[in-house]
Amino acid sequence: MIEKKDLALRSVLHKAAMMAAVLALGASALLFGRANADQATGQTGAATQSKTQAAPSAADIKKGKEIILEAAKAAGGDALKSIKSAQIDTSGQAFAQGGAVDIKLELTIEYPNRLHTEAQLPQGNIQQIFDGTIGWLVTSEGTIDLPEEYIPEFKRGIALAGGWGLYRDALNGKVDAHFVDEEQVDGKKVEIVEWASPSGPARLYFDATSHLLTGAHFDALTPDGPVQTDQRWSDFKAVSGCQYPYGTMVFH
Repeated sequence: MIEKKDLALRSVLHKAAMMAAVLALGASALLFGRANADQATGQTGAATQSKTQAAPSAADIKKGKEIILEAAKAAGGDALKSIKSAQIDTSGQAFAQGGAVDIKLELTIEYPNRLHTEAQLPQGNIQQIFDGTIGWLVTSEGTIDLPEEYIPEFKRGIALAGGWGLYRDALNGKVDAHFVDEEQVDGKKVEIVEWASPSGPARLYFDATSHLLTGAHFDALTPDGPVQTDQRWSDFKAVSGCQYPYGTMVFH
């Protein structure tokens, strides 16, 4: 017979595992190689999206796709097509409700759509797997199947891991996006493109000088419901002939 306290413990572990999945997905878009420590913070990002928008014009669609394609060329161009997989080691902290949690992640992406992550958390190690069709977690308590609604989160995370998945799609003419506007973000001019990501509209910020993807704003699914998320990328370095950001901050 399962006692109430056991059910409560399983509930806590399940939620911790699900949150680890969300953190890992955020981190999957953070760093390549043995990068420096980064942060997933509990602050609200400054970027906002208009709730009511007119249908994009043909010119804006053309320009949006051109901006992403230019970013893909700046990040490595055809060299990106030859990359079959990427191994990412990440360490950092998550800040929420006045506390900090140390996180270490080992993540492997097999393009175009497979992912494996092992997160080292205070609750223990949690593995996260997506085979292109379904996702699940492996914890000390056993295996937890992730709901179908998390599948788009995996796909967006893979696409935004250094932007490489997105860039590969752009080079193959498979990106649905349109130009929105130009703004100053962190003191730099950026071109904003709205991308029809697998999980819904996402605003992407491309540095007007380097043309690289330096930020994104979207709604992320969490165990407590959707939250607005801002990601900022910096400290780009060459890896296998392609540019990858070694510095990241994530704001929820």
